[in-house]
Amino acid sequence: MRNEFTAIFELDDSGEEARYFAYCTEITGARSEGRTIEEARGKLAEAIKAALKERREKTLRDILFDLPPDATREVIAVQETIAMQWVSGFGTQ
Repeated sequence: MRNEFTAIFELDDSGEEARYFAYCTEITGARSEGRTIEEARGKLAEAIKAALKERREKTLRDILFDLPPDATREVIAVQETIAMQWVSGFGTQ
């Protein structure tokens, strides 16, 4: 299953060394930075994976604690396709 998320990259070149800051709009707290956009992208992908894993584990702990003994548990895979086109310079005048 493939999941896709929106990544926003912002260049900060105000210091001695330029940095790219990245965050995921759908997952609060999934952020990264890097010297290049590629580095920031790779680190953001890892931050997204870690955030999703942490939330899933917490949810499972919370749910499993309260499940009745005769409850059935199974995994359901969902795939959603959304066609979007990125517009370079979005938000700039």
